[in-house]
Amino acid sequence: VFSHETEKFKESLIDCLGISKERVIEVPLGCEERNHEEIKTLLLGRLEKCAAISSIHLNYTGGTKTMVLAAYEAVVSFGRKCEALYSYLDPENFKLLTTKGDCFPCEKDLRFCVKPTVEDIFRLHCIDMSTHRPKGEVTPEYERLLADGSKITQLASKDFQDGLDQFEKECNINKPEKIKEENKEKFIDVIKKYKIIEKSECFDLSKCRNIYSIVGHSWIEQAVFYVLKKIKNENAQFGLGEILWSVEGIIKKPDGSRRFEIDVIALRGYQMYVFSCTSDDKVKMCKQKALEVNYRAVQMGGEHAKSILVCLGENSTETACLDDIQKDMAQFDAARNFSVIGRDCLSSNEKLENAIRGILQK
Repeated sequence: VFSHETEKFKESLIDCLGISKERVIEVPLGCEERNHEEIKTLLLGRLEKCAAISSIHLNYTGGTKTMVLAAYEAVVSFGRKCEALYSYLDPENFKLLTTKGDCFPCEKDLRFCVKPTVEDIFRLHCIDMSTHRPKGEVTPEYERLLADGSKITQLASKDFQDGLDQFEKECNINKPEKIKEENKEKFIDVIKKYKIIEKSECFDLSKCRNIYSIVGHSWIEQAVFYVLKKIKNENAQFGLGEILWSVEGIIKKPDGSRRFEIDVIALRGYQMYVFSCTSDDKVKMCKQKALEVNYRAVQMGGEHAKSILVCLGENSTETACLDDIQKDMAQFDAARNFSVIGRDCLSSNEKLENAIRGILQK
């Protein structure tokens, strides 16, 4: 049962499930998705044309309230001739519950049974994965930083971030490719001063750009990705599946395509954990990032999805950045499925692991 606006999702659902079109009875509503009598009449008419139905199962998780009620009334009316079952997907227990209180088709947490890939979820939402493939491993440069935990601590420190900000402003740099030969020595001075690299190391321009791409952009998402992989390998009870960072999607629109990027995605069965990572510590920018990641998580994962902001904000005598973000998200009724991780938890991978483990255990 689909409207004009949701027809494309109907097509992608049939395609992803591999169901032959002959087995699908379509009830196109056009623009009548809120017309109760029209929906009921159309659906009941389709059911009446079916030969010898012995049972029918209505799952009423999705759709508008009008569609759900009209579909229910149509099935009740038709169901007098056969066995009828009604169910919805419980977002707290991750089970299909029937109106009788039973679980269908089994008692298990369905996240351990239904395991799509990230690409499957994108396809279901008519989103293309870009040719820029998501990353399934950390970069060799980040691996070298990991070998010395004190360097991770330095990356999260306000002193280093302030020094990096000053370098970027003085040289008008915000992308790795913008570092030129004339900026190279100044950048090397910054990363040596804060002990991000050894004093004895020599750098060409390419290596400087590689290091800047990490310390200026990707180190937080790589840290989150690394910790998630570690938790997955050591804790089977969480049921973590595919984990990717730097995931880029393309939404096709009649007026052109629109790209978006998700910093880190972790799947727990069909449940999505969507992370937005920023080295910003200002309340305004962090709130914007929080709203963006919550929107993207709900768009693709519904109310089952979890959104997490990882930033360098903190609660201190000068600012209550993290508390302010949580309060704002609560106003949008998003607090239950939203978490924020701040600077203190990024000062070591052990602290970050504990924070993410705590979110998984909620």
